[in-house]
Amino acid sequence: MAAALLVTPVLSGCNRAPPNTEPQGVSSTPPVQHKPPPAVARPPVARPPAVAPNNVPVPDLVGMSRSQVEAVLGQPDARGPSGSSENWTYRSGACSVRLDFFLDISRNDYYALSRSVSGAKDDKDEQRCLQRIASRAKSS
Repeated sequence: MAAALLVTPVLSGCNRAPPNTEPQGVSSTPPVQHKPPPAVARPPVARPPAVAPNNVPVPDLVGMSRSQVEAVLGQPDARGPSGSSENWTYRSGACSVRLDFFLDISRNDYYALSRSVSGAKDDKDEQRCLQRIASRAKSS
């Protein structure tokens, strides 16, 4: 009987679950990683260019270099110095467009800083004037 009492504690150890070997607070399943939603790129808001009767786009001329303006409107009807600027004039019928170019030292070229249209009643009339000038440049 003494032998049976000695074997009982040894056999009772076989029924126990293995001790927890993981440190407390650590799980064996990997944590779920939450990714932020992808950023939605918003397109820049741009004014659509006016379109001439023969589909010649007329972009905003302010900020363009002289060569860029020539590519859009062609050679000016008149050009001349005005103080520290150079002005170009384009004419079409009763309207005329004047662009004032100033030297940008950092880019070492002249860029249009102002545009004025005379002989136009409103914004639509200004656009029609610019369209006629651009159309004339593209047809030549």
